[in-house]
Order: sequence, then C-alpha cells, then structure tokens
Amino acid sequence: MVRKALPLLLFVSFLGLLHARLSHLLVKSVGDGAIHFTEKGESNPLANARFIPFESEVTVLPDGGIETILPGFCFRFGSETTFTCRTSSLYLKEGALFGHSRKIDNSFLLETPTVQVRISGSGAFLVNLESDGSLKSVGILGKILFSSIDGSSSGRILPGELMMMNKSNGFFSIGEVSLIDLRTLIDSSFLLSGFSNNSILQRSLDQVCSAQEAFLDQPIVESEVALPDGGEASAAHRLASSPLGGESGGGAAAENQEFSSDPLGELLGRSPVRSSGVKLLEEESPAEAEVPPSDLEPQLPTVDLPSNPFPSKIFRAN
Repeated sequence: MVRKALPLLLFVSFLGLLHARLSHLLVKSVGDGAIHFTEKGESNPLANARFIPFESEVTVLPDGGIETILPGFCFRFGSETTFTCRTSSLYLKEGALFGHSRKIDNSFLLETPTVQVRISGSGAFLVNLESDGSLKSVGILGKILFSSIDGSSSGRILPGELMMMNKSNGFFSIGEVSLIDLRTLIDSSFLLSGFSNNSILQRSLDQVCSAQEAFLDQPIVESEVALPDGGEASAAHRLASSPLGGESGGGAAAENQEFSSDPLGELLGRSPVRSSGVKLLEEESPAEAEVPPSDLEPQLPTVDLPSNPFPSKIFRAN
C-alpha cells in the first residue's frame, strides 16, 4: 500500500514545488507593508518569506512597500499599489512597480484594466499606471522590450528613456520616447531609494547616472538634414545617440532589432570583471598586430620530432 501511494505523494510534491516556483515570494516589507484579501473578503497582512496566493488581490498600504522575487525577476511595489498574481500574468490594477530582470530571455505578461503588454529583456525599469489607463515606463538599466500581445507594435527603451503606452479605439499604441534625468528620478523615487539596495545594484545605478551625465555634457553640433521635398534644414544633435549607445523607440522596426551582444555590460553599466579582479581581455589593436613576433618574445629553436605511431601499431611486431 505504501509503495503504491509513494509515486502519488511524489507527484503531488512536484506540483507543489512547481506552483511555488511560479509564485511571488515576499522577501522584504517596508513600513506598513501590504495586505491581501481572501475569497471571503477578509484582509490579512502579508508576511515575509511567504508566497503570495494566486488570484488574491494585494494592496500596499499608504506608508508601505514590498519586494518580491520570481525565478530571474525581482519586483517592488510602491504605496497604494493594488495588484493580483495570476498563473500566467501579473495584473496591475493601480499604482507603480519596479522590475529587475537578470536574464536576456526573461519575459512576463503585464495586464492592466486597459492594456496588455509583454515585457522582456535584461535590465531594470519602472512602470506606472496613469489615471487615464495608459502606462508610463522608464528604463533604468539594460535594454527592455515592450510588445503587444498580437505583435503588432513594440518599443525598446534604454536607461533614462521614458515611453508611454495606451490602448485607444481597440488598438495598442506606443508613444514617442523622451529622455529624463536619471539622477533626479532615482533620488526621488521611493521604489529605488526607499528600499535598501544591495551593493551591486547601487553601484550599477550610480554608474548609469554618471554615464548619462557624461552624455548630456557632450557639445551640441549643428548639421544639415535633407528633407523629403529636396530641401535642407539645420538640426542640433549630440555626438552620441544615447547614454549607452544604440537606438531605441517604438514601431515595428524595433521588432527586428537584436539585443546587444554584451547584455551584462549594459546591465551593470560598466565592463564586466572576472572574480580574480582582472578585466576581460580586449581585442588587440592594429598597431600591436603588426609587430613581428620576433620583436615581442625570443624564438626557441625548432626540433623535428617523430610522429606518434597509430594505436594499432603500438603493440605490432616489426
């Protein structure tokens, strides 16, 4: 009897572990924390180191905030934010959240009363649900892609870029991207400065702010831009297109763009370093490549060694 029941118990345990992997685990509460409502309408406070129940509405109290984790993700929810953890999506009813994705192939579905958007990529971002039902998103680290469910429109944001998303007349649309001051945003945002950031995240935030400040300090140059009607106009632009390079923005063109070959560098805001403290080797400069090897290191005399016999001839008599 015990042998027959053992496979069933193992299967039930496996389902429990699978359920836990897909659930939000509450790891940190700030201030008053948050409460969740049961099926009977009763409100209970959320406790740390506990999984948030599925289909249970969670409300962060006015003087509180919470941080949750999923495999490959970290989320923070600000005060007066109401959300629900569903089996295949995260439903944001009102408020704002901070997301941090650690893998470039990560993605999750974010739902609101008016918008459904899939968020993917590696990096950190802020999302705020506006009173008119639109979504406001700001890139903090890395490169984040927002795309509609049907794939008709998408947009990618870099650190310091703000993008609006809404749904009007049944169509999902992504607005133009604008640049904001990251240093001011990070210092004033409760989701970024109201929680205790670990040393790696804090260093990345400081470095990406410094990179943006260096970009904004670049001189503005005048150039002639050709117009569609054949004329020319004067346009002012900086020497670089963005703080970390690359292009961004909405539209179908963003769907065909590939992610950077160095996502770790974009996520950290610096060149990756090995555990021994030695930086990764860089490509050899053309000047070094032209130097003959004899000038760089002494040449050893070459000796002609006999080739090894085939394995089948080692024990064969001559």
